[in-house]
Amino acid sequence: MGGGTCRPQPISSSVGAKTVEETRDVLARYRERGYVAPSVKIGGDVRRDIARIKDVEAQRPDGEIILYNVNRGWSRAQALQVMLATSDLCVTFEQPCETLNIADAERH
Repeated sequence: MGGGTCRPQPISSSVGAKTVEETRDVLARYRERGYVAPSVKIGGDVRRDIARIKDVEAQRPDGEIILYNVNRGWSRAQALQVMLATSDLCVTFEQPCETLNIADAERH
């Protein structure tokens, strides 16, 4: 798988699109197993996504790396809405929408 490394690497996990409570439970189980880099799947419902992001961030242990994977599930307007609502949290989003390019977005 690409060779070894002298430094320990974070172990990633994938947390499917769930409710706030289910997300907490899944993250707790992964944390107990030693996972420190969850990829939380979001997208589709802006209010639910904002609530889940805020809840996950409020409980994030020091040193944990969280990626919010949208899988192109937002429009540009929805991406902007979520990103503005969570801008104080300094979170990272993967594939927020089909494109961020205005000209390309107008064609989709």
